[in-house]
Amino acid sequence: MKNKIKVLQIGAENFGYGGRSVIAYNLALNMNPNLVQNDFLALKYPQKSQYINRINKQGEVIFISPGNSILPLVNEYIKDIKIYQTVRKNKYNIVHIHADNAYEALKSAFLAKIGRITTHIYIHAHSVGSADYSSFKKIIIKVSRMFLPLVSDKCLACTKEVGEYMFGKNSNFDIVEDGIIVNKFLFNPQVRKKFRQEFNVEDKFVIGTVARLSKEKNLDFLISIFNKLCIDYKKPDLELIIVGDGEERKNLITQISKLKIKNKIHLLGNRSDVADLLQMFDLFVLPLLHEGFGMSALEAQVAGLSTVVSTGVSPATRLVNDLYYRIDIHAESKRWESILRKIIVKNVKRRNVKNLIKNKNCDVTTTSKKVQQMYLNSIQEKG
Repeated sequence: MKNKIKVLQIGAENFGYGGRSVIAYNLALNMNPNLVQNDFLALKYPQKSQYINRINKQGEVIFISPGNSILPLVNEYIKDIKIYQTVRKNKYNIVHIHADNAYEALKSAFLAKIGRITTHIYIHAHSVGSADYSSFKKIIIKVSRMFLPLVSDKCLACTKEVGEYMFGKNSNFDIVEDGIIVNKFLFNPQVRKKFRQEFNVEDKFVIGTVARLSKEKNLDFLISIFNKLCIDYKKPDLELIIVGDGEERKNLITQISKLKIKNKIHLLGNRSDVADLLQMFDLFVLPLLHEGFGMSALEAQVAGLSTVVSTGVSPATRLVNDLYYRIDIHAESKRWESILRKIIVKNVKRRNVKNLIKNKNCDVTTTSKKVQQMYLNSIQEKG
């Protein structure tokens, strides 16, 4: 190929931290940089990090500053104009849009389409939406879904359920499984020892999770369950570590401050060393209300951790049968307490699970090659 394919990734600016951002980042950075240049659009100024540095070596992070008007609609309009101008100016071959619902996807796709009519539009679905959406927003999403075929050239989804939510039950879309860098997360006893010493939890049983601090992640429920476990059972000595940040942080801090065991709960915020932190945990819990997939559940199992998820997490996250537990999100808290307690008492010995997952299609390098080939095929078909 004479020239590189130029791709703009939209909706994945929470570099290295948010779920769909991690997916987009891993997909892009594992492509052949001689064939594909992946740029990322950022709607807020990104903090310098290893993720930003890596993207800028193979492509570019493009910052689109919103307006500074006191009127949100004016700022939204200014932002949209700048997205349009960016697509038009840089002449991208493909705009790959990552979104959680049809309305979000439609807006970006429309701007990209009018920005450069020859651009291929990829819409990548990552979630089944939110139960907290207002009735009006649900209607807007439903209407938007009808127009997606007019502005998209390729539809992708991490699971069948997610694809049907974004595009409709009778629509055509390709499944692109969420993947991780497997070797990065495999159990490492040396790293485990180092981090348990650093966090002073060598003689503790550590329950952990990795999630954005938002309502749908249901972390207030996890904290409540942890509190009851600490009250009802004195042994082993428990600690709870939550990795991630978000709009619910203040509410969670308020909740924790009212508990007698507040010193046992740690909010670490966003971290770039999640793979290492997972080595420190003894049990991973993800009690989501709803989710497109639940990639951190994959990471936990690859790290050899007993992993408890709610029915809000896709069953496609099951990798290692004897490490995986799925509980109805609507089950009483006592049911959750009972199952967690049994796992704590059992205390499964950590081990390397590489041989158990080698045929599970969870390695992002395989998924990345799949998407790269889609890009190549799109350009070739266009001629």
